[in-house]
Order: sequence, then structure tokens, then C-alpha cells
Amino acid sequence: MDTERLVKLVQIVVEQMQPRRCKYCDSAHVVRQGHNKQRQRLLCRDCHRTYMDDDSIPGMKTPKEQIAAALDMYYEGMSLNAIRRHLDQMYHNRPSDSTVYDWITKFSEIAIKEAESHKPNVGDVWVADETVLKIEGKNTWFWDIIDAKTRFLLASHISTVRTTRDARKLMEKAARELARHHE
Repeated sequence: MDTERLVKLVQIVVEQMQPRRCKYCDSAHVVRQGHNKQRQRLLCRDCHRTYMDDDSIPGMKTPKEQIAAALDMYYEGMSLNAIRRHLDQMYHNRPSDSTVYDWITKFSEIAIKEAESHKPNVGDVWVADETVLKIEGKNTWFWDIIDAKTRFLLASHISTVRTTRDARKLMEKAARELARHHE
């Protein structure tokens, strides 16, 4: 037996010796309770819940890596059908459109709530930018201002004209946002 295979075997044995912990209550009083589709099923003797011995989030069947991949693909611009096909190719798992959509809404809401509790450490140097687009034959300006160091978006503004008043509105929005984060 070569050394590499021996090391892997030892790792597997050590892993099996580690006491499993309940993914719901973190108890060590967990016992095996059969299999479901070649995956070990576990029972927690403290909270009396059964669950699969995999990397899924409590209350969910899909491993968190697959959910994270689906979220990443969605925010990169992929359609729900394309995400499902990709999950099927990569993980042999083809959840329904509604399941993928539920993941996106659930974890996006969690991310938004979490982001609200973080206060960016922005500096004194900001970068303002404007982009003009023709929308229905009319010019529309999209104004953004970001912190130069952190690249945090401080404010955005849309206008149908390009005046110093619009630039001032953008600066005022950024100043209010900065004040809000320093409270």
C-alpha cells in the first residue's frame, strides 16, 4: 500500500472516530438511523430530530455549496433554467424553478439584513461618475459616487438633464449616507 492511500485511509478512520454533532442543537448524542439514497441518516437523542449526514443547512435537503453556486449564478445573470441545468450537470441535482427562486429570495433577504448591520469604513476621497444612456430616444444620466478606497457605493442618482444641481444632489445623498453610517 502506498503512502498516499494509507494517509487517506487514516483520515477516513479518524473522521469516523470523531463524534458527530447535531446540526440543529449541536449535541454529541447522535446515532445512525439507516440510509436514504446512499446517504447516512442520523438521529439526535437530545432534540429528537432526524437528518441526513451531509453538508446541508438545517431544514434543507440541498448542500450549502450547491445553494451558494445557484445564488452566484443568479447574480451573474443566469436564468433559473440555466441554473437548474448547471446544478444537474455538476451535482446531479435538478431542483425545481420555484426551489431555486425560494433560495434566492430567502438568502438575499438574509444578506440584506446582515449588510445593514455593517458600517463601511469610508474615507475622504470619493469618485463620482456619470453615464448617459438613450432611453426611448431621450438622454438619461446615471450618477454614482463611491469611496475611492473601499469601492463602497455611497449614492446613486438618475436625471433627465445634466446640471450642477444634479451633481449637488448626488453629493448631498452621499453625505447623508455617510452620516447615517457614522451614527
